[in-house]
Amino acid sequence: MDDVSVTTGLMTKTALAIVLALMACKGKAKDKEPAPGTATTPSGKAAKLATPPTLGCFAWSEKANGVACVTGLKRETAEPYQVEFLGTNTTEPSVRLPDLVLQKVDEATASAVNAKLANHGFTSLAAGPSTELAAGKAHDLGGGNSLTWTKEEVAPTGDNEPPMEKSLVTAKCGGKDVQVLKTSGEGNSSKVHVRSIGKVVLVEQTIHVAREGESGVDFWPAILDTTACTAVAATW
Repeated sequence: MDDVSVTTGLMTKTALAIVLALMACKGKAKDKEPAPGTATTPSGKAAKLATPPTLGCFAWSEKANGVACVTGLKRETAEPYQVEFLGTNTTEPSVRLPDLVLQKVDEATASAVNAKLANHGFTSLAAGPSTELAAGKAHDLGGGNSLTWTKEEVAPTGDNEPPMEKSLVTAKCGGKDVQVLKTSGEGNSSKVHVRSIGKVVLVEQTIHVAREGESGVDFWPAILDTTACTAVAATW
């Protein structure tokens, strides 16, 4: 065998070894990726109310052990929103926002919200991986705790009326049943997602509404502290 053949063979073996090593590293990295619905990491940056605000939970506070969220109803003719502070260590009242269809959030309202966020040490929270709950099926939270979402469709009582959806999220926690989030409404079609943040589980319910003369989106969040087995829900 000549020198060229030997060199070529060595190069081929070396290239193959490199490819196999890269594949192995890629496989290991993939194994370490968090599964959907595991955890969201706060940014550590001071939270501010976005203008214009959008429905959703946008801040986390370890001090309050909870989240700050823009909740309410999105409609073509009106957007009645409010900022709610959902935490086991805070009773901070919500702040009603102006009708966003007719006007922007004024400086005084934005400043009031931002002051409350700063007072409780809220930091920015980006949308993170979440798990969509399947109705009627328990979702394991670990440690013997679980969440279950049940929904019932009630037949309409009159002409041109859509069915009513009754929705309830409950938890099995510390050996007891805990109500986490309860909603109902005609023409509702819901999805519920969960993700863990800090020491709590965040439950986020998005409701698409379609009834005569009205359509839009509602957003309702709640948190569950699986250590204390207590829940705090939006109260719009």
